[in-house]
Amino acid sequence: MKRMANQSVKKKQTETDTKAKTKMKTGANAQTDRNAKKKNSAGTAHSATDGFARHRNYSILFLLIVVFGYLIFFRNSLSESVYIEPGEDSILINSYTEDEITVSYADITRITLTDEVDFGTLVEGSDDRRVRSGVWENEEWGEYYLFALKKVESDYLILETEEKVIVFNYESAEVTQTFYTSFQEYLEGLDLQEIEYVSYLE
Repeated sequence: MKRMANQSVKKKQTETDTKAKTKMKTGANAQTDRNAKKKNSAGTAHSATDGFARHRNYSILFLLIVVFGYLIFFRNSLSESVYIEPGEDSILINSYTEDEITVSYADITRITLTDEVDFGTLVEGSDDRRVRSGVWENEEWGEYYLFALKKVESDYLILETEEKVIVFNYESAEVTQTFYTSFQEYLEGLDLQEIEYVSYLE
């Protein structure tokens, strides 16, 4: 009987130890799972932060590309222009190539709007993909000043004085025609010598 009692006590002790070990193991596994979840949560938060930072950087880069692309395009667009600056008593005509000439209104004897010009040959100035500018020479006028945009294939203004001829256009055929009309009206309001006006549209 005593031996059986001892065996029963030992059996209960073994079961108790087994339950304790199982509980400890379960608790350890639960702690491991909690740690893993915290780590995953931290990793997810870190990943989200990195994703936001990358997105922000890409957005800034895209903005810079757009801005610089616009500036380059805008600069090139301006550089294709012939510039006309009418003043109170004279007009300045130049181009992005820095060729320029100033003509006094009092010296102008004739202004012509034409749809074709024999450019002749370049003497000094520029002849690139955008403009023809500087001093040119043809059979009709000899040496003359030219400021013509190549993208405008028709309509030119010809200013003539006793000593020189200046040929130019401005932005488009329509704008060149409008400038001719407005310039004529302005000059007719000044106290100048008589100027002859000739237009192929009349």
